[in-house]
Amino acid sequence: MDFVLGFGSTESQFQTNLEAEIRNRIVERFQFIDSYYFDDSFISEIANWCKSLSEKSKLVADSYEKSPDFPERYSSFYSHTIGDCNYIVVILDIAHINRHHPFSPDGWAMLTVEKTVCVRCVDLPTKKH
Repeated sequence: MDFVLGFGSTESQFQTNLEAEIRNRIVERFQFIDSYYFDDSFISEIANWCKSLSEKSKLVADSYEKSPDFPERYSSFYSHTIGDCNYIVVILDIAHINRHHPFSPDGWAMLTVEKTVCVRCVDLPTKKH
């Protein structure tokens, strides 16, 4: 992430943690399927899990927008998952909100970032069936 006034390490850490969580989920779940490649049901499972995760983040962000008690900075995201037998790619559209931005007349500022998590099945640990 480049330096943007009012955003920084908190947002970078959110992105790093989110990417790691998605990558770890793919690695973990791949160990339980009876295949050496990504099949349609596995891609769908990961897509649905990512969608559920993003819906939860959006619900939390929406609750902060309507609440008098809110954190100064928070993030939410949407996910888009595509894949084939060799790759799963999760595109993350992340919105970082700062409710006390120094250069905003009303205090609100948003930084949007697109991140991509790409996992190749050949890079995953060897299965022990």
